Amino acid sequence: MKTVLVMILFVIVFSAGLSSAAVTESSRADVMLGSGPARPLAKIGFDRVICVDGLKLFQTIGPGWGDGAAPAVSTIQLYEERGGKVVPVKCSK
Repeated sequence: MKTVLVMILFVIVFSAGLSSAAVTESSRADVMLGSGPARPLAKIGFDRVICVDGLKLFQTIGPGWGDGAAPAVSTIQLYEERGGKVVPVKCSK
């Protein structure tokens, strides 16, 4: 019985890598902070459009706030209206 459970666990853990999504970056823009001689421009993050499994997503990445050093990441799926219906935007090949 133990060996069956170990085998099931092994399959579950290692099968996740077989179903990975295809991710590509289609556009990218740096987010700048400040302007003029008193406040020089500083890159604080970037926005980009990525394709995941054929669907477009908008992602913005910036510095984290507070005690943590992890970046703040926001990902939003893009939609458009076609024929009076809202549908996900697909990536062009």
